[in-house]
Amino acid sequence: MTEQDIIDVLKTIINPQNHKDIVESGIVDRVAITDNGVEVFLKINHAVKPLQNSIRKAIRSAINQQINPEINVETYVEDVDAPKTEKPVPLKDVKHI
Repeated sequence: MTEQDIIDVLKTIINPQNHKDIVESGIVDRVAITDNGVEVFLKINHAVKPLQNSIRKAIRSAINQQINPEINVETYVEDVDAPKTEKPVPLKDVKHI
């Protein structure tokens, strides 16, 4: 089993919003094969968020059915719409505003 094998399986899962596979849609960020199984990293935006759980279930099901029913599949989601918060940088020589 290779990362490309996993990606090929993920290409069989269709995003119902644009009728493209989840790899081509940009939902799949990357995959990793670990000692414990497979990790799939997803990027979810507000439009796909309602489908997040069904996509995650479809990923687990497809990998288990097409690769190995015993493999552990973990999915991790990054919300790409979440604002990035940065720690404020204090102004030099300013104590109070």
